[in-house]
Amino acid sequence: MISFDALPGNRSLKASLRRALAGRVPQTILLSGDDSRSLETLSTALAAGILCEADGPRPCGACLSCRKVQDGVHPDLTLIDEGEEDLKVDLARRIKAENAIIPNDGARRVTVIRHAHNMNAYAQNALLKVLEEKKVRRLGGSRDIPFDVRIVAAVNEKPQKLIREGRLREDLYYRLGVIRLPLPPLRERLCDIGPLADYFIE
Repeated sequence: MISFDALPGNRSLKASLRRALAGRVPQTILLSGDDSRSLETLSTALAAGILCEADGPRPCGACLSCRKVQDGVHPDLTLIDEGEEDLKVDLARRIKAENAIIPNDGARRVTVIRHAHNMNAYAQNALLKVLEEKKVRRLGGSRDIPFDVRIVAAVNEKPQKLIREGRLREDLYYRLGVIRLPLPPLRERLCDIGPLADYFIE
């Protein structure tokens, strides 16, 4: 069952996520950390939480929407995961095109960009433009409509390091990071060792 509990430990991070999902979810959320598997789990659970139909804590893991996210078949979720391949300018075009479609199941669409640190300069410029304009035009449409999508971007390196090395535009970092959620390594959260040990023993 999809939930934040699939990521053992990280109590403070999960508490922050639950608070964010209990209110109005911002357009962009930036996840960072050096554990790609944990980032994958976290980004999937976060997408499920945004799309979850439950009235209580989200993601509930039991509603139809959560089950569709877990099975990878939710029509309102776009998952972009090219591994360590470069993310090119087509990325922004795809995000804009797919999110011009009316949501099928819920109130909005969600796009998850894994390995977002691999966006090349052209892709970053195009994505920044999409986020700044906040409008799209549907196929065959004659007018622009608001760009109502939630974007979850995950980077496997520290954003500040990417900025210093010229691999991430600073203005895009601030656009993506309306909420910034670092996933610190275990060596920086020793308080999680006990709960992790209990989790794996069970």
